[in-house]
Amino acid sequence: PNTAPGGRVFRHEGGSRWTDLGPLPGVEAVGGLVSFRGHLYASSLYKPAGFFRLEPDGRWTALPTPDDLRVEALAVFDSELWASSYDGGHVFRF
Repeated sequence: PNTAPGGRVFRHEGGSRWTDLGPLPGVEAVGGLVSFRGHLYASSLYKPAGFFRLEPDGRWTALPTPDDLRVEALAVFDSELWASSYDGGHVFRF
């Protein structure tokens, strides 16, 4: 068991300053981060599957994952958000 869960996201403010943006809800570790259309998106590394968006008020909103599969690596290509999945090796477009 993970006795020191992670899952927190930090923003670099310059120099040695970092801002804690909080933990992803119910997540032990962050799998991927990407900026897309003015929002920061994050995924969970381990089960359960998790996909989240950072809202302007600082809250993390849980978003659905395709077929409850984990989306991990996140990327923007051709103005769309793409995610790979550890579960089955799929690629999805959000």
